[in-house]
Amino acid sequence: MSARSVSLPMAVAVVLAVAVVAMLVGPARGGTPEPAGRPTLSGAELSAVLAPALDCPDDLGVVVDAQEPAPRTLDDPALLVAARCDAGAGNPPSGVFLVRAGDAGAQLAATLVPDTLDLVLPHLAVTDDAVTVTADGFSAPDVPRCCPDRTVVRTWAVGDGTLEPVGA
Repeated sequence: MSARSVSLPMAVAVVLAVAVVAMLVGPARGGTPEPAGRPTLSGAELSAVLAPALDCPDDLGVVVDAQEPAPRTLDDPALLVAARCDAGAGNPPSGVFLVRAGDAGAQLAATLVPDTLDLVLPHLAVTDDAVTVTADGFSAPDVPRCCPDRTVVRTWAVGDGTLEPVGA
């Protein structure tokens, strides 16, 4: 075997090793630093703040489905968090919240989508001046909870340093 020839199993092993390392390291950030003032909160901090807002039973934790930095044009750095109670099945209460990291820890600053709207699987899209939430919902109380039958889109724009509903 010459120095230039590589066996097929060896080539496959190298490609798999590179793929595994790439998954563990994550995508490249292109050399762009994180925005200054972006809060970081642990799952425990978010759970402590959001469990009461979601009205989760004491024996259920909180699952954070999405966490995005709030628009940079807000007065205070904050995170937008889509979360739900950690129920094993069904469509547990879920909502979207604005959470600030202060000296005293995480603080719930605003509820954008309360759990009482009965929406599931929210998706967050954040730009420098707006937030859009897309979620699935139910058109009537008799629609089976397994099968959301409508999509809801809500948008907030930054105005005077705060989030204000668009079209509400």
